[in-house]
Amino acid sequence: SAALKLPSYTRDALHGYVLERCTIDDQLRQWRHMPLSDRRQQPGVQPKRADVMLAGSALVQALMQHYHCPHITVSCGGVRLGLIERMCQTQPILH
Repeated sequence: SAALKLPSYTRDALHGYVLERCTIDDQLRQWRHMPLSDRRQQPGVQPKRADVMLAGSALVQALMQHYHCPHITVSCGGVRLGLIERMCQTQPILH
């Protein structure tokens, strides 16, 4: 929700959102120099998660760079749901 600058967590707006690597790069540049108290106040940031969002975003950035991913698709249902949805799109269960 930080990338979209949503005032609060909105599953419908986030699920399926395509997040560009350049957006993560931009956010990390800002957050690295920002005190935790300021990160908690950013639009779209859940204050309780502000302490881990920098490390989590850096991890996502590193994985995207390593695998040459220009973007990722957000899954609010977690990794398993995202993988299942992707499998169903490419390999339909019913013929």
